[in-house]
Amino acid sequence: MTSERYQFIQHLGDGQYGQSAQYLDSISSNSVVIKKMHLSSETQRKAASSVIELLQKIKSPYLINIIETFQNENEFSIVTEFCSQGSLQKYIDEQKEMNINIQQQEIDSLIISISESVEFLHKQKIFHRNLKPTNIFFSDDRKIIKLGEYGIARLFQNQSKDVDVFCNVNPYTAPEALEGKMYNDKSDLYSLGVIIYQIVEGKLPFYSESKEQLAQIKTIHHHLRNSKMSNYSNSF
Repeated sequence: MTSERYQFIQHLGDGQYGQSAQYLDSISSNSVVIKKMHLSSETQRKAASSVIELLQKIKSPYLINIIETFQNENEFSIVTEFCSQGSLQKYIDEQKEMNINIQQQEIDSLIISISESVEFLHKQKIFHRNLKPTNIFFSDDRKIIKLGEYGIARLFQNQSKDVDVFCNVNPYTAPEALEGKMYNDKSDLYSLGVIIYQIVEGKLPFYSESKEQLAQIKTIHHHLRNSKMSNYSNSF
């Protein structure tokens, strides 16, 4: 059985669509991540299968590559590579705990690498749709940024420019998504902009657990476009 191939190491976290844990692959002797999603409807299972079928074909240093998938009744499991260096959020938190500002050279490197990863994803005709520091990972040599967590990704291949409405309330969500409008590639770029602000300033430009308050983001966003990020050079 596929499950016998993997030995549990530790629980990593719970997401909107399921749980993630670190396992040891008994065949390769490498650590992997298994994300288990509970998909109750046939429509959800078909949508997940469609997304994963395409993503499995894409092998890139910019992505957390998928090793295999398997299903057990209503549970859909995705096996991916494990990034031992952790997430961008972990790195930001560590710098904040030590009261250290990320140096401009490192800021430049992070911005370029994350942007390249998002650009690659869009060239594959895929929206991330949940871009945030907890879904951005360092490669083992820390030279490349890898995008992960495709449980809520959507494809826009052979579809209209805008895709179905998706509501994922967090500080990185684009205004049009909060307002119930269609999602497009620019929505990912908005999330990228918030991430860049957080890297530079060490904090979010805004935060609220209330969808109603976050919906006012368009006003805040307009203000931010005219504000200056203090920790970066004038050439930013």
